[in-house]
Amino acid sequence: MNAEETAQQRLARRVRQRRMELGLSVRAAAKAAGIDRDTWSKLEDSTRATQDRNYNAIERTLEWPQGEIDSILKQQNITKIRRPTDDEVRSMSMAQLGAIAAQIEAKEGYEKARIFFNEAAEVLRMGSPRPS
Repeated sequence: MNAEETAQQRLARRVRQRRMELGLSVRAAAKAAGIDRDTWSKLEDSTRATQDRNYNAIERTLEWPQGEIDSILKQQNITKIRRPTDDEVRSMSMAQLGAIAAQIEAKEGYEKARIFFNEAAEVLRMGSPRPS
């Protein structure tokens, strides 16, 4: 993340990243959210802030929890949460791993938390090391 990145640029980056992860075109995402394609494009280009009334529909389209956009816009001084080693993961309960995932989500966003939790679950299932 660029230290000079504005809140609107951060939101644009995260929206574009999530839309692409879901395999949605700009047109399909805008249609699913019930907003104009140009509005979605300008959101992703950070050339125009979207209105608050569109947040819920955008969050639903991106499969984000309600309030994620506000969280992204208010995020400051992102501090990355330390990930446990594979050995530490093997000694933790799912509740403990879920608590770490919740911390990651609060600081780094939903997608990073989802990735962490899936990787941790894989370590528990397979006992194999995670990629670095």
